[in-house]
Amino acid sequence: MSTGQPRKTKAERRDEAREARKQAEQNDAAAAAKKRRLWQLGGIVAIAAAIIIAIAVVTTSSDSGGGTQSGTPNGAAEVTELFKGVPQEGLIAGSKTAPLTLVEFADMKCPVCQKFDVNALPTLIRKYVKTGKLRIELRLLHFLDAQTPDTTNPGDSEAAARWVIASGQQSLGWNAAELFYYNQGDEATAYATDSYLTWLGNAIPGLNSKQALAARSNPKITAQLALNQQQFEANGFTGTPSFLLGTTGGSLAPLAMPSDVGDASVYSDAIDAELNK
Repeated sequence: MSTGQPRKTKAERRDEAREARKQAEQNDAAAAAKKRRLWQLGGIVAIAAAIIIAIAVVTTSSDSGGGTQSGTPNGAAEVTELFKGVPQEGLIAGSKTAPLTLVEFADMKCPVCQKFDVNALPTLIRKYVKTGKLRIELRLLHFLDAQTPDTTNPGDSEAAARWVIASGQQSLGWNAAELFYYNQGDEATAYATDSYLTWLGNAIPGLNSKQALAARSNPKITAQLALNQQQFEANGFTGTPSFLLGTTGGSLAPLAMPSDVGDASVYSDAIDAELNK
């Protein structure tokens, strides 16, 4: 049966077939190009994701503290320079003839104490301790052990306190305390292990880390911790850090707790006021 349409010539059918192949090739090329672009985009996304993850890992490692035991501890050089030339006896630093004494009651795992010791204390040491105007004394507590569920007996906070006091027997107690604060970890986790404290101790020039660890069980340190707690309570303190300020060898009075413990100017004002009396 006829359709009423003229039959195509052989040449026309050949041209149509060639055009169909050409169109198919173009479609295949476009599909391949699209596939390549998707693979390239996927590769870029994967690389970007890997970079983000790597940055996150590095940032977490450098910021977390309290668990990083590779390389040099944070602030090692700064702490060494800070206490260079400052006489130390136990956990008292500064000249015996300094007219004023500032006492800090602290817990080594207290984050607020860390804020004071890292942000404000260096200024006070350079401005007053190194110029012979002020002595500083650290009296350590370990009440945060009761708030740390995964520590053993003695608790993590006590272990750190004992290590700092033991380092003080080598006249490097303030170096140990300040370096610990520079590398302080989460207060709710246990990290003050022997290996961690050794890592810190090895970054303190002149400290015999092995000797400091061995001295932690000394009964004198136990007695010192108990005395610190008694003095803390006797002054009506309920949290750390808490401070006493007054004449060296004389009476010391509680220092009003500033709203920003990391602001050195608050303590400077109080010290200047005492020096000008």
